[in-house]
Amino acid sequence: MVSLALYLISLIPQGNLDTEPGKKILLTETFEIAYGHATPLNPQTGVRIVMETNGTLNIKVFNIHINDAVMWFSQQSPLHNWTLALLNEFAAAHADSLTRNHDVQSGKTIFEYVPPRIENVTIMVSNPTSTAVDWSYENNTISVIASSERIFLALMFTAPLGIVLTVAWLVSTFKERRKT
Repeated sequence: MVSLALYLISLIPQGNLDTEPGKKILLTETFEIAYGHATPLNPQTGVRIVMETNGTLNIKVFNIHINDAVMWFSQQSPLHNWTLALLNEFAAAHADSLTRNHDVQSGKTIFEYVPPRIENVTIMVSNPTSTAVDWSYENNTISVIASSERIFLALMFTAPLGIVLTVAWLVSTFKERRKT
């Protein structure tokens, strides 16, 4: 029953709180801030980025306020020369704030991030390749009951346990009815 309830919860559609579409060309070994929210996100509020690209991209999610990230980059590179080396320097300086590092291959991809606790989420997308990459995206701040990753993790444990307990109950019930 618990597994069934969790499965039904996973079917409840996510709500979009706001949407921000865009299209950019990421030059060789450069990066952009793809998402930064002024208010912190929480386990019921996350971000979904639907993107289409013609090359490989790297996504880094930091638990840092967007204003702090922009200020750091402005101090390090006042001319807005945002290279991959600068992003790696930022990642090294804020290693404790890096919460996810994910590669995206060419084609259409959906990237979701629902923080496990209250976080200031800033997402940076970089082009680690030696060619420019066309990148179109749609950022959605989403409202969820529970993260689908967490629900499916719970399902992996509760479903087999439920099956074992149900079989044991059926065997016990069958034996009792046979006695009478």
